Parts: sequence; structure tokens; C-alpha cells
Amino acid sequence: MAKQLPIFSERVWRIIGAGLIAFVLVGVIGIHFSGVSAGRLERQLLDHADDALAGREHAWAHVRMDGQRAILEGRAPSEAARLDAVSAALRSTWSGGEVAGGVTRVIDLTTRTDFEAVFAFRATASNGRITILGDAASERAVRSITDYARQLFPAGQEISLTVTNDGSAPANDWETAAKRIIAELARLERGTGVLTDHEIGLFGHAGSDQTARSVLNMSADLPPGFTASAYLVDRNGRTHDGITSVAGCDAVVRAARADESIRFTPGQAGLTTGSREAVRRIGEILTGCPPARVTVSVRVTGDPGEAAVALTEARAQEAMDTLAEAGLSPDRLAWNASETQAEIIRFDIVPAEGE
Repeated sequence: MAKQLPIFSERVWRIIGAGLIAFVLVGVIGIHFSGVSAGRLERQLLDHADDALAGREHAWAHVRMDGQRAILEGRAPSEAARLDAVSAALRSTWSGGEVAGGVTRVIDLTTRTDFEAVFAFRATASNGRITILGDAASERAVRSITDYARQLFPAGQEISLTVTNDGSAPANDWETAAKRIIAELARLERGTGVLTDHEIGLFGHAGSDQTARSVLNMSADLPPGFTASAYLVDRNGRTHDGITSVAGCDAVVRAARADESIRFTPGQAGLTTGSREAVRRIGEILTGCPPARVTVSVRVTGDPGEAAVALTEARAQEAMDTLAEAGLSPDRLAWNASETQAEIIRFDIVPAEGE
């Protein structure tokens, strides 16, 4: 019987082994001495996160890096400030893997300075990707929601949820409601959903009239005690709303406020072009709500003094005029100047007295 020859000679195996060793060495050298070395990457991510927080004027927030994980600390002046800071850190650099890339996770160690803590969840979807921020009822819920988001948004997910016991809803019911938001966002072209305790608000753009009308029925399958309100725009520009309470109106406005950034021209009272459209859209939402009073709260910027207060008042008047142009009665509008709120502009909505 003929002797079977080896597939490779001993010399070939030596060459292959040497090649593998060289490949590993090149990888190690590349990681530790190239432009994407672990230490340099961490410093770059820290610089980008610091810049992102400074750009959003979150002077209260401090960040440090543990590899590609950003650890956020500080005393947030509001729930909106906390969520915005987490979002800024998460988006400060492109996302990536463990060797090269951006911030892969934000560990939220911030605390709140305002009196009333709010159990809040927010999800924003666009271009097949989803960003989920806020509070979660349990570690199991975080894992389940993460898996669910990966199924419905395989193109990409950015998730930063903090487990807290502040919520009043049972953990399983809360998880069901949060997943319902994610499911409805997957049906929209883009949009934002917010969940505060038992109230869901959804704002978005639908691909068709049929999809918009179907999403408006999301309340039908929610756990007991949960309610949902929505305001949707289809491709033909038609609007569809399902808002039956002032609390629902407030939730939808918060979703719309989170979906589209609102900015004033630096040093001036005027809204930027895109921001004017966003405020006008909020005005259109408010005109379809039950009777309510709306306070436009604007943050005082620059050095304290008469000039800063005058600019703040002019900005508030600009926003109120834009809301009135959308059909909201000026009699239901008021304004407020704040030196502590995180957002440049906020809309506080309460039921109208006697109605």
C-alpha cells in the first residue's frame, strides 16, 4: 500500500506558522502604537465627549472613559438635561467595535437636583436606526428591549437605559409599553416616542394615510392604566392626531420637541429656519389639544443683566408669535425666563382653568 503523503511539507507549515505569528504581532503593534491605540482612542473619545457636552451647555456634567464606555456624572438640573447629556455623550463620536470606533455605551451615574424625579423613557428612530435613552424598570427589561430593538432595527441601535425603581407601573407592563413604542416607530419613516410613567406620546412621519391611522390605534393593546396619544404627518402632508387629554398633549409635544432641535440665532431673538418650522408644528399640535394654557419658558443666556433679560423676552415673544400663527389663541400663552433649565426653550402645558 502506498504511503500517504502529507498535505503540506514541514517547510510549508513553518512558513504558515511564522505568518500567523507575524499577523498577531502586527495586530498588537497596530492596536497599541498606531493612531487607534487603546490609550489614544480613549483620549480622543474623552475630548469629543467633553466637546459635545460643552456644545450643549451641560456645564454640570462630567465624563470619564473606561475604554469605549463613557461614564457620565454630575447633578442634572432636570430630567431633560440628563437625557440630553446622555444623548450628547453617546453621539459624540461614531459608533464602533472594541478595537476601533466610538462610544459604545454610556454609564449614567448622574443625579437629579430638581425636586420631583420623573421616570422617563425616550426612543427616536430615523433611517432604519433607533436611539433609546432614559429609565428602565429592570435589568431584564433592558436586555429584552435591547434584543427587541435589534430585531426591528438591524441597521443600528444606540441604547442607554438606567434601571430605577422610581416608576409606578409594574415592570412587565412597563416593558410591554416601551416595546410598543419601538414597534410603532418601526412602522414610521421617522419619529420619537416618550413614556413617562403611564403616559405615551408619539410624534412622527408615516409613509401612508393607512399607516398613520393604524398607529393612532396603539392604545388598544396597551396594558391596563397606560394611555397613548399621537400626532403624525403622512407623505401627502396630511396630519393625523389622537390626543384626548392635556397630559397626552404634553407627552406628544415633548416627543415633537425631542424629535426636532429648536435653536435661536446666536445673539438674536429670531428662530433659525428649521426651528421656526418645529415651533410652528408644535403650535399645530396644541391647536388640536383639549383647552390648555401654555407657558413658553426660555433659558437666559450670556451675562446676567438687562440685555440678557430683554433678549430672553424677545425670544419668548418670537416663539409665542409663531405658535399664534399656527392657530393657538394668544390668550392661552404666557412666557417665563429661566436661568436653570437645560433646554434653550421649553413648553409647559397645563389644563385651562374652568374648562
